[in-house]
Amino acid sequence: MQADAEVVRGVAALGQGIVFSIREETARASDVLVDPTGYKLNVCLELGMAATMGRDTLLFGAPGTAERRFAAIDKCRIHTYGADHASRGFFREQVLGFVRRAPTML
Repeated sequence: MQADAEVVRGVAALGQGIVFSIREETARASDVLVDPTGYKLNVCLELGMAATMGRDTLLFGAPGTAERRFAAIDKCRIHTYGADHASRGFFREQVLGFVRRAPTML
């Protein structure tokens, strides 16, 4: 079963004002996939926007990311990805399951 989804990377959003563009794309999204590895400020901002807008969010990070999380996301589950075949398969299944249960995008 193939899940229908439109993927839009936050950094690839159109417009001069990147924060405005990211907010608009997040507002259009039904679900958001976030990689908090390194906890870059823009990614944390995007995660905060998604949470504020009530978007279902799936977090995947490099090994060690969950152990370094900050208090505001302490209760969030952060899945780990790796370079091996089993990790790629787990990542794929988690993302497909997440997208499949997502409401239909308008």
